[in-house]
Order: sequence, then structure tokens, then C-alpha cells
Amino acid sequence: MRLLSQSLNVLARWTNWLLVKSKLLPEDPVSQFNLDPSLPTFYVTRLNSHADLAALDRMCKQLGLPSPMQMQTIGSTDIPRFIAMQNPTPLFSKTAKPSNALQLSKDIFHALKANPTAKAQILPVSVFWGRDPGKEKPGLATLLGHSLTPSWLRKSFVLLFSGRDNLVRFSAPIAVEQLMNDKADVEELPQKLLRVARVHFRRQQLAATGPKLPSREALFNSILAAPNIKKAIAEEAKAKGLSHHEARLNAQELLDEIAANYSDAMVRVADRVLTWLWNKLYNGIEVKNADEVRALADKGHEIIYVPCHRSHMDYLLLTYVIYHQGLVPPHIAAGVNLNFFPAGVFLDALGLSLYVGHLQVISCIPRYLKSTSASSLLRATQSSFIQRVAAAAQEDYYRQKQVCWP
Repeated sequence: MRLLSQSLNVLARWTNWLLVKSKLLPEDPVSQFNLDPSLPTFYVTRLNSHADLAALDRMCKQLGLPSPMQMQTIGSTDIPRFIAMQNPTPLFSKTAKPSNALQLSKDIFHALKANPTAKAQILPVSVFWGRDPGKEKPGLATLLGHSLTPSWLRKSFVLLFSGRDNLVRFSAPIAVEQLMNDKADVEELPQKLLRVARVHFRRQQLAATGPKLPSREALFNSILAAPNIKKAIAEEAKAKGLSHHEARLNAQELLDEIAANYSDAMVRVADRVLTWLWNKLYNGIEVKNADEVRALADKGHEIIYVPCHRSHMDYLLLTYVIYHQGLVPPHIAAGVNLNFFPAGVFLDALGLSLYVGHLQVISCIPRYLKSTSASSLLRATQSSFIQRVAAAAQEDYYRQKQVCWP
């Protein structure tokens, strides 16, 4: 069995060398997290995958960290360095086998307890293949690619179509000594470690890809079914002498024009186009405070970006930078004047909501918010919250004296 695993690792290394192009985040995790390559090191990942292991091993070699494919010795105990939370789903089954992560965690803590002078660093590592969030309504692309625990066949398609968009993200090491000091019972430590890791990887997934994309038809129907929106449609029909069906169709056309049609494939195309464009226009892009933004996203915060807006390049550049920081590109409230071919289709796929300028829509937004859980957002906007955020951002912008465009 071990010989088979080693053979698959060799095959995964060759496949990684041929098909995979990985991006590392942060750029220098060793210095940022004060990692010590001489310490016993373990890597916790979400999925037990030879492709993920090969991508991680390649990054570790570049950073001078111990290889995750080798065993780690603590005292007289040999423990695998690679700890996966979940096993892949078998090809002809819907249920994956239980992971050995719990047993490996127990081995680590028992070995540390038996060797009080020994120290260890446990590094959570997220491995992403593309940034497709998936869809609530499955389709062909979903069946071939997107899955949290893909079978070997699905993983083959993932490598083939998303191998050039691999992201390996290291996180701060888990405070092993603090865990052992807080918990006197060593038997409870593995469960706590795995609970923390599950929450961490769930937040990392959400920060990198965002939630699953809803069905546009179901989304529109849910909005049009809101009581206050129904009332607005009835008032529109009465004011303009339209039938209820015609007024509803008008509302649906507005929704279709406004709602972004986010496409991960289009985002990847835009990434390559914009990379070429920035290299032609600028000598370089300097990004500040990216770690703070990633930390907020990892904690589950909803983030509102308030950039300076001296040209349309601003939000494209902001989206590009955010994407390269391993975060999901933000949805952008844009003017309806951008809805022209081919820019409208392109920007729509990048996540722009084209509503500014639709007076009918603006008048209906408060009605819809009142009928949803977003009433707190409505109260915030009514209390000039957005204006205060914008004023604070502008003040900070001028204080730092950073000019976006010369």
C-alpha cells in the first residue's frame, strides 16, 4: 500500500510539473509567520489528494520548508507530515471513507507530551484549483469540475481545466503550546484542533470563491415575489396603464439588466488581459494593507471597498488586485451607461451590477430591503452611513498623499 502511495506521489509530481502553475500566498510565509524549518512541521489541508500534496510539496521546496511527502520524527514516533481533513469521494460511491486526521492529531499530541522539550508547528494550508464558486443548480461544468471532495475522475478534469490557476495559501501556524497549556486532557486536543481547522477552511473557501451562485430564474422569482415589490409593480401598472403581466415583464427585464452574471472563466480571461495591460501602462503596482484585508475576510466579515474613482480603470485595478490577493472579486455598483456591447457583456461577467441611473429601480430598493433581512442596511444608508464611510476613505486617501493617477 505504501509503495502504491509513493508511486502515485511520483506521478502527481510529474503531472504537477507539466500541467500546474501555482501562485503562493502570502509571498513569503516563512518570514511573515516566523516559521522555523528545523522544527517538526505538519501541514493540515482540507482534502486528501495527491495533486494537492504535489502542489504543496513544490511550494515547500521553494520556501525551504520540510517536504509534506516525508515522515516527521518526534522522539521515537514517526508521523506523516501531511494531514488531510477529508478523503475524496470514490468514483462509484457517494460516501467518502473516514479520514485518519483524528488519529494523526492524537499521535502528534501524545508524542509532544512524551517529549516535553520538543516543539512542533502545524500549518493550515488551503489549496484551490480555480476560483469557481459552483452553482446552486448543477450543470455540466459543475458535474465535471466543482466539488469539495472530488473523485479521481473529477480531479483529472480539475487539473486539466484549472491546473494553471492553482493557489496555495499558507496560514499562521496553530499555537500548539497554547493548546496544550489550555487543555490538561490531551485526548481533547485532537478534536479541538480539527474543529478549528474545519472552521478555518470553510472561511478560507468562502473568502476565495464566495458563496455558490444562485439560479438567476430562482433569484428573480424570489425578488418579484416580495410583497413590497408586488405592490410597486401594481402601482407601476396603474400609473402607466399597463397590464399586471406587462409591468411584471418590465420589472424582470430591469432585473436581468441589473443582475451581474458572474463567470469564473471570464474572470480568468480578464486576469490575463489586464496583466498584459498593466505591464504596458505601469512600471509596477504597489499594494498596501493587503494582509489586513485578508485577515478581515478570513474572520467572515463582509467587506465594502471604497476606492477613489478618477476613471474606469480604478475599479478594474481594484478588482485585479483583490483577485491576486486570493479573495473573491467584489460585485461593483456601476452606471447603466456601461451597458453597451461588448463592454456590457464583459463587465457583467466580472460582477458589475448596472443599476445606477435606473430611477425606477432606485425607488424600489428601499421597498425590497424593508421586506428582507437587509433592513439594517437600509437604516444604515438612511443614517448617512455610506456618506461617512466615503468621507473617511477620502480623508485617509489625502492624508497619505497617494495619487492614484498622475
